[in-house]
Amino acid sequence: MLIALSSMLYRWLFSGRSLHLLALVGIVFGNLFRSLSSFMQRTIGPSEFVVLQNRLFANFNNVNSDLLCQLLPSSLYRSSDGG
Repeated sequence: MLIALSSMLYRWLFSGRSLHLLALVGIVFGNLFRSLSSFMQRTIGPSEFVVLQNRLFANFNNVNSDLLCQLLPSSLYRSSDGG
């Protein structure tokens, strides 16, 4: 669902629209997400927000090695001239 929404937004923004609209949408979405984060931080307790924040941000210390082994051939193929 996230990929579908992002591709629709990408097509809408880059289909002959101006760079000003792109900057405006970026500023609006940035402020929206910052406000939602601030609201969640004030609504729930600090320790619960830390748990939520740790789950939402990317963690590169715990990489799933099974997925890494599955995606390695595909990424090597794409990085060569075959992709």
